[in-house]
Amino acid sequence: MRSEREIRTRLDLKNDLLKSYGYLSKVKNMHQQSLNELIDTDKPLRLLLFRLTFTDQFDELTEEEREKASYYIQELIALQLGQSFPESTTLQVEHNQVMTLIGGDASHEALMDVLGRLKAMADLDRELFLLTVAVYPHSCGPSELSSAYEVACRMLLERRFVGETQIVTSVSAPALDLLISPADDQELSIQLQAGERERALELLGKCMRRLEEKGASAHRFALFAREITAKIEKVLLFYQLDTKLFDERHSPFEQIGKCTEAGQLERLLARMIGELCMLVQEKKARHDPVKDFVLDYIVSHYREDLSLESVAEQLQMSRSYLSTYFRDKTGMTFTDYLNALRMSKAKELLGSGENILIGEVAAEVGYRNVNSFIRMFKKICGITPGEYRRASLQHMHGRGS
Repeated sequence: MRSEREIRTRLDLKNDLLKSYGYLSKVKNMHQQSLNELIDTDKPLRLLLFRLTFTDQFDELTEEEREKASYYIQELIALQLGQSFPESTTLQVEHNQVMTLIGGDASHEALMDVLGRLKAMADLDRELFLLTVAVYPHSCGPSELSSAYEVACRMLLERRFVGETQIVTSVSAPALDLLISPADDQELSIQLQAGERERALELLGKCMRRLEEKGASAHRFALFAREITAKIEKVLLFYQLDTKLFDERHSPFEQIGKCTEAGQLERLLARMIGELCMLVQEKKARHDPVKDFVLDYIVSHYREDLSLESVAEQLQMSRSYLSTYFRDKTGMTFTDYLNALRMSKAKELLGSGENILIGEVAAEVGYRNVNSFIRMFKKICGITPGEYRRASLQHMHGRGS
């Protein structure tokens, strides 16, 4: 027979678990009445959101060791906060997110004191993981947890590129400036496609220094790295190069996410660029006269009313044969390549700082209908020509730095 104490302990544990699920349903905005009734809907709460960034060294552990380490981290958070705030609930929201909700009267000073001690303990294992803590700046009721959680998730993106625990206590306005200046964006694309390693690495370093000078968050650095990766993949497709440049290791996005310092990220991108340029140079050594003619012809005539038929006529080939041949050799259709080149040239003009009308830009890159140009620009670049120009001017004048 179980003792009354054992039964009570088991019931308490079960109720704590159900209460955690009740809070989780509020955070995830799930309508589960039976769970929501388990939580006190009148009590104000303080929300703390923790994100774990695991390192490569963590990945080298066995699966059992990783599970134990993850459990230890959550228990460390729960123990440290539970000792000072008995009315606290700690639960795992995502595989790399832990949330603590604190009821009762929890002052900001008391919270920061506990988090300071937690930081000292977490930093002892920073070779395995880094901790980022978002302290939602206001008390909130259970009905406000979903919106508070969304704000806290945005706060986590404010983490800076330093190898230690960081505590974020305020919400910053989103950065509106471009990650790469239009001129550098254009030149980097050209140098990568040309396989010019030294100049491409020089531009990479220039962009990294600019982000460092602006005090960019780790999230902004990651967005920049994704842009560089997208350029690399585009060149791989253009030359029909082996994508095992990425596939033999972890995906580039996974590698980017594990970088904990700007220097580590720059070394990763430099290695990718170096390997790409080596492959491009090897590919260029193998001459393809038909493909080279088409590419050169597009560059020379993109301002005109250019069509696949007119190029096929120059080569005395059928349109269908040239279309298939070009796609096989470049990984892109003739139209996609022409549009990408035209938009690249348009971005160069829009970012030049000259007072040129959108219609004039359209005509300069081969469009007779300005609305068709605007639609294509937004489709390829994600924003309108006018929005791109305003962002470029803001970058040139140093706003948002």
